[in-house]
Amino acid sequence: MTLYTILVIKDEENDIRCESYGRSKKNNKWAGAINLYHGGFFHTTLISSDSVFKTEDGAVAYMQEIVKQVRALDLSKK
Repeated sequence: MTLYTILVIKDEENDIRCESYGRSKKNNKWAGAINLYHGGFFHTTLISSDSVFKTEDGAVAYMQEIVKQVRALDLSKK
């Protein structure tokens, strides 16, 4: 994860959405993504995963945990 991605996610004014990317035809598992929206419209994907989650909810929950952990980071210089 790049510093840019961390800074975008940490900015709570950004419209960050955790979403699934559908089920793989190969392994029947779900992929997840953290996406950035502007004005209610999709702008870009910040993070995406391979299709490794058993459920759609599991993919979204994992992405939500990443956002939670990134937003909890203390980036202040000591």
